[in-house]
Amino acid sequence: QYLSDVATLPHRDRNHPSIIIWSLCNEGGCSEGANDTNALAIARQLKSIIHQYDNTRPVSGAWNSPLENLIWGWGPKVMDLQGINYNYGELDPYHKTYPNIPMIQSETASCLGARGVYVTNNTAAHESMYTALGCTEGWWTADATRAFIAGGFAWTGFDYKGEPTPFSWPEINSNFGTLDIAGFPKDTFWYYKSWWTNIPTLHVFPHWNQETETDTLYASQCQSSPYQKFTFTGVGSSSGQIKSYDGKCVDATCANVQTGCAPLQLSPCNSNNQNQFFVHADGSFKTANGGCLDLWYSGQGPAVGVYSCDGGLNQKWDIVGSEIKSESYGDRCLSDGAVKQVWAYTNADSAELFVNGKSQGKQTVPKLSHVQWSVNWEPGTIEVKAYDKSGSVISTESVSTTGSPYAIKLSIDYPTGPIDADRQDIALIRGSIVDSQGRIVPTASNFISFDVSGPGNIIGVGNGDPSCHEPDKATSRSAFNGLVRAIVQSTNVPGAIRVSATSPGLVGDFVTVTSRTPAVIQPSV
Repeated sequence: QYLSDVATLPHRDRNHPSIIIWSLCNEGGCSEGANDTNALAIARQLKSIIHQYDNTRPVSGAWNSPLENLIWGWGPKVMDLQGINYNYGELDPYHKTYPNIPMIQSETASCLGARGVYVTNNTAAHESMYTALGCTEGWWTADATRAFIAGGFAWTGFDYKGEPTPFSWPEINSNFGTLDIAGFPKDTFWYYKSWWTNIPTLHVFPHWNQETETDTLYASQCQSSPYQKFTFTGVGSSSGQIKSYDGKCVDATCANVQTGCAPLQLSPCNSNNQNQFFVHADGSFKTANGGCLDLWYSGQGPAVGVYSCDGGLNQKWDIVGSEIKSESYGDRCLSDGAVKQVWAYTNADSAELFVNGKSQGKQTVPKLSHVQWSVNWEPGTIEVKAYDKSGSVISTESVSTTGSPYAIKLSIDYPTGPIDADRQDIALIRGSIVDSQGRIVPTASNFISFDVSGPGNIIGVGNGDPSCHEPDKATSRSAFNGLVRAIVQSTNVPGAIRVSATSPGLVGDFVTVTSRTPAVIQPSV
């Protein structure tokens, strides 16, 4: 049966120009031991079947295997193009062994974060977008700096139902997407746009509506801020507390250090709380509960938590005067959450941040990376100016502290023109919750009701919240971080479809979608 199934794919799809690779297997299907002659024979048979129908495209597979099995298994004997899922450390050894076999990251990224979230909320099961940022840059830099790698398939383009990660209930979606499940871009979308296109791009985040939580432990760019002043009371092998500038102590309370907890909190100092006591040995702050102070996500941060001691640089900390500096990459110091990180994705030559008109410094944009500043939050406006090589401003973006929700603003994300009156075509409606000055309120969660008049129907709603349990097949939905989605479908009658949105206490809005007689009438289904 599986032989005929393999033949079906190239026989059916070989004339589609979108097909660029034939794949024999993914992960479990590729997982054979080194020198497995039976697997080799089967793989060669499958490849020969594909070549009967199409020998113009390379044959590949997606390995997620130990390096030994990857190098000495059947893959190099059969693959025209070697696929590797994640496992960046296997790229160079494989290429060194087989320099004439090109490679591709057949699955990569899996970078976690919920749109518009910048402080992880374990109760709501919302992961901070800062979690995804180092992951995004890491995989693309690994690919883009190696000429023998054709690129990679980022897992995933969109969030999707099921496989909730990194949380369980109440989370019901994945968090891997570059866009959320409602089709709204996350911050990482603009990283890819910056480095995958020549379109001048500038994207600034986070939102500026509230101060980052104080008494929460992060690592941010060292800048001699009072929020980065800490004192360790331990001496030698004796344990001690890590005290902040305002006299609070780092608290490593965690139910299970095997899975870890982050971010940690700063709590009133208590000499009877053993979770506030650390031993600084071999560069690590070791806790009474068997964990180590950890710069989260293998040193990507910015959250600082507690995790089983593993000896990595993400768990190494130097006491330098009144600062505690991470030995992981970047010049980062332990910080109370009052210090806020401002990031900009841009393909400009340099960028400069202004907080309420005051420059926070101009930085050269590193290739394949970003620029960031650590600043103390204050209400008002942050603005980033992007410059070309001559020093001319080529783009500007600002983010302001907004007022309370005042109105709904509707717009049509897709398409830019009419839809076909074929009972299939759709329009994607964006609902934005704005303040009295028309600025999106980035924390708004108002409940929005949609209504349609004319030849169309609402077939679905969404908001991108990975923990939202409201029905998708409905005509109403709460907003998530200022945005809500409605999907409108045509009937077989052309005309004007009026879509309106209302919410208690907010000024409503409407947009008109035009449906037209299709150029080609599709058969009814």
